[in-house]
Amino acid sequence: MSDRKLPTPSSDTEVNRFLEQVASLPVSPGPRGRLIFALDATASRQPTWDQACQLQNEMFQETARLGGLTVQ
Repeated sequence: MSDRKLPTPSSDTEVNRFLEQVASLPVSPGPRGRLIFALDATASRQPTWDQACQLQNEMFQETARLGGLTVQ
């Protein structure tokens, strides 16, 4: 077993603060942004595969709603 510690999950306050910072960033016209979603489909993910699929589906839907990203 490894002695590595997993990262501490962010609190709702930290997530909201981050989202507020992102929302306040200036938006400049230019080339479309690009975003790549990578999936770990190994057997070790089996117990959480359904949950991961649902979350990733929501990310793709939000990306489509934004309309400014090329998803590969």
